[in-house]
Amino acid sequence: MGHQQPRAGRAGRGPGAHFGGDILRPAGGRELRDRPARGGPGHPAHRIFLPNLYLQAHRADIARPDLPDAIRAGGGIADDVCAYRTLPAETDREGLAQIVEGLDTLTFTSPSTVENFCQIMVSEGLDPLDLPGNPEVMCIGPITARAAQNKGFQVTAIPEDYTIEGLLHAIKDHFQENVHE
Repeated sequence: MGHQQPRAGRAGRGPGAHFGGDILRPAGGRELRDRPARGGPGHPAHRIFLPNLYLQAHRADIARPDLPDAIRAGGGIADDVCAYRTLPAETDREGLAQIVEGLDTLTFTSPSTVENFCQIMVSEGLDPLDLPGNPEVMCIGPITARAAQNKGFQVTAIPEDYTIEGLLHAIKDHFQENVHE
């Protein structure tokens, strides 16, 4: 992002900011850099120093509070804004039929997908941990994997890059490695 002119502060909520390179500078010109964490367990390994910057964190209603907590820990002011609500889906009959026939892989992209999948399987009389075809379970990242493991799934793969593309590469790599065994 190129340089942006400073904005005026918002009703006592701190100065505006402009961005340049890897350093965030509030309108007053002070540099905002990483600083060592202070405090006990649960603090991040380092904090981004954001004194008096006002930010909004637009998130799902069930999202973990990590982002607004990190903003506050760095001295910023964070509004936690619910951008959408996560609701369980209705059972997809075609998808359920494919599960009953057997799958190679189940993929999960968030803890809520793990939770909702398990609820749907149980409501349809299926054991989510004992599905036809004994599908491999692959998760987009470690937090989703932890949610799956907490439900009893054996997670086969987690990509290094926690994106859809990373997950697809992890699936491909897993099956290429296991074809040659």
